[in-house]
Amino acid sequence: MTILISGACGFMGREVAAQAKSSGIDVVCGVDIAAGVAPYQPDFPLYANYADAPKADVVIDFSNWKPGANVLDYAMKYRVPVVIASTGLTDEQLHQIAEASKVVPIFRSGNMSLGIALLRALAKKAAGVLGDAFDVEIVEAHHNRKLDAPSGTALMLLDAVKSAYPDEREAVFGRHGRDCKRQHQEIGMHSLRGGTVTGEHEVYFFGNDETIEIKHAAASRRIFALGALQAAKQLNLRVPEDLSLAGYDGIRLTQMLQPRLTTIEQDTKRIGAQAAEFLIDRIENPRTAGSETATIPVKLLEGESMGICPVKADAANS
Repeated sequence: MTILISGACGFMGREVAAQAKSSGIDVVCGVDIAAGVAPYQPDFPLYANYADAPKADVVIDFSNWKPGANVLDYAMKYRVPVVIASTGLTDEQLHQIAEASKVVPIFRSGNMSLGIALLRALAKKAAGVLGDAFDVEIVEAHHNRKLDAPSGTALMLLDAVKSAYPDEREAVFGRHGRDCKRQHQEIGMHSLRGGTVTGEHEVYFFGNDETIEIKHAAASRRIFALGALQAAKQLNLRVPEDLSLAGYDGIRLTQMLQPRLTTIEQDTKRIGAQAAEFLIDRIENPRTAGSETATIPVKLLEGESMGICPVKADAANS
């Protein structure tokens, strides 16, 4: 697998490059608007524009999504998957990602850490169990050079907590002033910035006479880089070399795909006719118990999406 690193000159871009090298993954090139200006010079080609970059198998994006530097154009040009780990995206940019995902595989997350995935699940579970008896506040802390606030991870946690409630919850971003009494349906969001903090996220559940706190702290950027590389590996699965796929219905669209999908064609007319016969018979000959079955033959439409299952040596000799 070969990768292109979008935002290659940034902290995370450099970490992805380091982890890719140690994992034996080839970095074809990097793209960064600071190419030729930034003091960092990687040991792979660096471009300022995606239009100049050669094709890679997968794109890993940790860029700031500046206007005119659209990684999605590159992905759709070469029909390659993208892992998007950038945060602070606008609604318009999220819409662009959604549209592009109809053309190429896209994996997007505000945080690539396994621990954060668990924190998100735990926070949602806790909110559902504790319900209205507890007030929820989310606090995140990052280094003093982070651009967006709140963090993309904090917004992920907010969405997870909100989804656990049957009614609508309102996010309140920070509190100041003389009339800041907490409302029942609020979820407080607070951002701290300072020093070299890699990333800390806490979800508080405040009840009467008790507090529950769920926290995740990242000790280094390595965990995010490794998570992004793992996502890239999953997106780069080849059909049928790496993954066999089969469908069931035999619609014409499956034969227009590349590779053509192996599927099962059903005789829907015969199925409908048989069902009608059963229904008419049940109406004309009422009975209180029993059921009827019929076997309708199907047809295998062989495509190009099924590979050969490898046989282990011990299995072949047994």
